[in-house]
Amino acid sequence: MRQGTLRVEKPGEQLDPFFSCLGDAPSRALILDYDGTIAPFCENRDEARPHSAVLGALNSILGGEHSHVSIVSGRAINDLVPLISDLLLRPDLWGSHGWERMRVDGSRGVFSIPESARESLLLARDRASGFIDRCEVKPVSLAVHWRGLGCDERNALRTEVRNAWGVLSHSPAGDRHSENNDASGVLEWHAFDGGVELRVPGRDKGDAVRGIVDEVGPDAVVAYAGDDQTDEDAFAEVGRVGVRGISILVRRELRETCAKVWLESHEELAKFLTRWNKVCTKKP
Repeated sequence: MRQGTLRVEKPGEQLDPFFSCLGDAPSRALILDYDGTIAPFCENRDEARPHSAVLGALNSILGGEHSHVSIVSGRAINDLVPLISDLLLRPDLWGSHGWERMRVDGSRGVFSIPESARESLLLARDRASGFIDRCEVKPVSLAVHWRGLGCDERNALRTEVRNAWGVLSHSPAGDRHSENNDASGVLEWHAFDGGVELRVPGRDKGDAVRGIVDEVGPDAVVAYAGDDQTDEDAFAEVGRVGVRGISILVRRELRETCAKVWLESHEELAKFLTRWNKVCTKKP
């Protein structure tokens, strides 16, 4: 997992150069994580709808048709689509940390995974019988959620998951937040805000950002907003764009990150999106 330091800044004048580039840009890519960024966390994941202020600002951008808008989520696309039904237009969707894609026209696909990884996922699902009610099954991963549990319940579940999946997984290089360092497994073990995930290695949200930037063009202005450790790969990828790119951490508490700007709330994100739309629609 790529990470940086705590040298992020609160929004202010340091955003002026970025928005100056945005107004003159030949193309624009606005990329957003879903859970924790567009939508507040919810104990029942099926009820995690977009924050009202973010929804309104995002609909204004979609209606203006001046920006390529993408959602890059850890959720499977089938689980994501029902939650964004209030969006004016469906944006470009990347699910399962960049393994799935649904384009604006509805065409979709999943990147192929090795047979060994597919077999390990099936075995991991078989071993999840004791906590299957907490397990989210996705095309390239299994995620166990413990949001809402007390400390003792959470620790017990964490131990049960580690015992069931430990031999199937290893920690990705540099991920200090992983819970298992066994390098014998085919799958990777990722910690996230509210649980752990067993995932096929080979793609991440940074790959999705790279694919989007390749499509919108080399001179595009790019912004990515996310909240979790899984967004760090995307932040790092946006960092390669230089002054034409801005990476935004959206969360109440600051953590170690390579994002450049920190927004503490969904309301602050909505203000950023509103300014984005205003700059893009300003008449010459």
